[in-house]
Amino acid sequence: MIWTLDDPWEDGYAHALEYYKEHGDLAPTGSYVCRDGFRLGKWLKTQRSQYNQSVRYVIITEEQIRRLEAIGMVWNLNDELWLKNYRFAKDFYEQHGHLNVPREHKNKINFDLNDWFHQQREAYRKNTLSDERRQLLNEINFDWLKPTERLWETHYASARTYFAANGHLAIPVTYRDKAGLWLGRWVVSQRKNKAKLTESQVQRLNDIGMEW
Repeated sequence: MIWTLDDPWEDGYAHALEYYKEHGDLAPTGSYVCRDGFRLGKWLKTQRSQYNQSVRYVIITEEQIRRLEAIGMVWNLNDELWLKNYRFAKDFYEQHGHLNVPREHKNKINFDLNDWFHQQREAYRKNTLSDERRQLLNEINFDWLKPTERLWETHYASARTYFAANGHLAIPVTYRDKAGLWLGRWVVSQRKNKAKLTESQVQRLNDIGMEW
């Protein structure tokens, strides 16, 4: 319960604090309304506009800025939303020790982490991902390779180990490595799909004795 305060800003701050305690961020939608009818989404938007000086004649004070930042205020909403999504990923990592998120997991948090992962990889490839975001993702062992690329690399590493031990890749189709990978089937599929491989993949297979 939040009693209405005489100071409108303090009233808004009290609602923001309550939201932060419940959700861990200050990233509600712009239309978000608190249970008592207070339009918190609009209020936070106004604070950001004042901070960025897009609201004329109204200035947010240094003390107000400090207090909002102490409860997680991020002035760029894009950064706010990114951090909110990052926390979903970090929570999953802390619970499971990896980021191999099942597709159905999105139903539990109403957010598709795998799609968000794809967006981060694309931003990384285009060099539009900031160093700060890249570092945060590295801290939770984010895999910069696409799942299909990681799967290929995993099989290739097994093939390289087999070649080092046997000197060839004439692997029986029923052969499975110690990790349970169907390495024989994978080698056959590489031969059949050579045209779909990258030049680098073809060369790397050639380096370990692949016969096409």
